[in-house]
Amino acid sequence: MATSSTKRAANRKSISDIFIGSKLLTDTQLQPAIDDATRSDKPLQQVVVDKKLLEKNTVLKALSEEWRIKAVNLADMEVDLDVVKVIPEATARRHKAAPFAKEENLPSTHQLT
Repeated sequence: MATSSTKRAANRKSISDIFIGSKLLTDTQLQPAIDDATRSDKPLQQVVVDKKLLEKNTVLKALSEEWRIKAVNLADMEVDLDVVKVIPEATARRHKAAPFAKEENLPSTHQLT
């Protein structure tokens, strides 16, 4: 029997489905970016921004709304150095996570691209 987290992962939309479903891009606009992402082994969202198909903030907003996670711009935040030390550097690099703030005594993280 599948767990709820397995069901959520199976039902998660692809990034291209999110862009098309949100009417941010058409399949015709997106296909060259998908091809470039596959060739370059870069995340699709990064290629979309690099090719100037969408602004970075638009991509972050669409993905954060779909995935129901808070998107933050770390450039606008003052990072607490005590929070950064919560996760050892090797672990943060392996998981591409950067602790930047504490909420209710729990560190928050941001997925790096």
